[in-house]
Amino acid sequence: MCNFHLDIRAIEGAYGIDFASYFADSLRRIDEGPAAHGFVTRTPDSIEVTGTGRLFVRNVCMEFDAYLPKREGEKPVFSRTV
Repeated sequence: MCNFHLDIRAIEGAYGIDFASYFADSLRRIDEGPAAHGFVTRTPDSIEVTGTGRLFVRNVCMEFDAYLPKREGEKPVFSRTV
């Protein structure tokens, strides 16, 4: 979040995963939301938050939070975003 950059190959190497498969749902949401609005650029090797996207970096990162979809309908236990 602080660097506004994610090195996909580094994550794959560190955790022994295929990033595209493991995060397929998250990447779809990124492409349909933040990327479509110009907040991020995505390549096979990285995800980069744009200058405009920096204002919404928490929203971008929330797409990778595995616990958020399970909390729908429940009272939020996290701070609100824009």
